[in-house]
Amino acid sequence: MFSLFLQNSLHFKKLLYFCHQNIIIMSQSAYTIRLDSDLKKRFDTLCEGFGMSASTAFNIFVRAVVRQRKIPFEIEMPEEDVI
Repeated sequence: MFSLFLQNSLHFKKLLYFCHQNIIIMSQSAYTIRLDSDLKKRFDTLCEGFGMSASTAFNIFVRAVVRQRKIPFEIEMPEEDVI
């Protein structure tokens, strides 16, 4: 029984070593942004309704920008009024 425990223990240690060697730990960085207080409250409320945090929503946006190599929605400047 003891030898079976040692065998299982060795297999477990090998598995842990294998998992440790093949896991990529990504470092994290932070952004600080300024928003109008009312806009932030509205955004937080919407994110909560979607079942996610504001941080998760920003991560989704950033990943979409990187994946698509563009802003995932159209940004345009309104035409100037001609006098």
